[in-house]
Amino acid sequence: MKIKVIYSLHSIVQKQPDWPNMDFDFGPPMARFNSALQKNFREISFIPVTATGAPEAEKIVEADRVDPVDGYIVFQMNCWNQVVQTVAKTGKPVLLSLIHISEPTRPY
Repeated sequence: MKIKVIYSLHSIVQKQPDWPNMDFDFGPPMARFNSALQKNFREISFIPVTATGAPEAEKIVEADRVDPVDGYIVFQMNCWNQVVQTVAKTGKPVLLSLIHISEPTRPY
């Protein structure tokens, strides 16, 4: 089974005002999520990517038509990124995770 893990965010290191704050580095939490998924679901292939909005999400979905995946996990890391809406239109299973990173040093 192949699952595309899409991190919906402006950039890995946030350079604009949005949740949670400017200069926040999403890299470490993303690495922890990727590691936890691989460790706990060894029989599933997780393919992590990022998307800033609908245009990038559409490119991901289009590529998945050529090399299909079985479903998606969308981590909504910022506000207002229109990613899950695009992915949901595929008709494939989609899990939306609304991330709340209020304690960036807390181990997950």
